[in-house]
Amino acid sequence: MATVERLEQGFAEHKLMTIDMDRQQALAPLLAQFQQQRRWLYVLSDNLQVTHPLNHCIMMRKPGQDLLHAWLKKLIKCGQAGCIVVQDMNLPESDYRVLKMLCLLYKVTVINLRHSGDANLVYGPW
Repeated sequence: MATVERLEQGFAEHKLMTIDMDRQQALAPLLAQFQQQRRWLYVLSDNLQVTHPLNHCIMMRKPGQDLLHAWLKKLIKCGQAGCIVVQDMNLPESDYRVLKMLCLLYKVTVINLRHSGDANLVYGPW
């Protein structure tokens, strides 16, 4: 029974979540954790920029909605990603379920960063 509880605790931190740009201070503890683990942080965005250079961070242009799910699956399955931040991810519920399962299996966190207003900067360092 203790083994099951430890597994559940480990899986609890790898998930699919949504954070508004207005509450970006909530990103700090999450992203700091992945910087310490030396796993890759991917940022898929059309116009967001990080104000502080990050180690193990790859900034990529967000693909179109028709390719986004396939890209996310590939990034998760590669086994090197710790966290993937996606600007304004809008996927069908079935795709969200698949991503949630992949996050658990590959120990990856996917963050849907809702971009509201004119702010285009995500403040660092994390």
